[in-house]
Amino acid sequence: MTARTRLVAFAVHVYSAALITLPRHIRDRYGDAMRDTFAEQCRDASARGTLSALAMLARELMDLAAASARERWRSHSRSPRVPQSPSPLVP
Repeated sequence: MTARTRLVAFAVHVYSAALITLPRHIRDRYGDAMRDTFAEQCRDASARGTLSALAMLARELMDLAAASARERWRSHSRSPRVPQSPSPLVP
């Protein structure tokens, strides 16, 4: 295995692990395609050098974190709110 192949495998492994931050319904529907697209882009970036591949990994991890936070916020804001009743123990 060449250094370039190991770099791509490492980056794909890290990205795959980071996909867990996405809500399950997004991960189930798009996770495989996201991983495959990332792997292809990572191979292309690694042809330009290690720094290029690592920069792409960092950029994609930041994007994934932002997308995950956005999706979780959306699903949280759409869920119905249950009004809290006052505690009978508080005077």
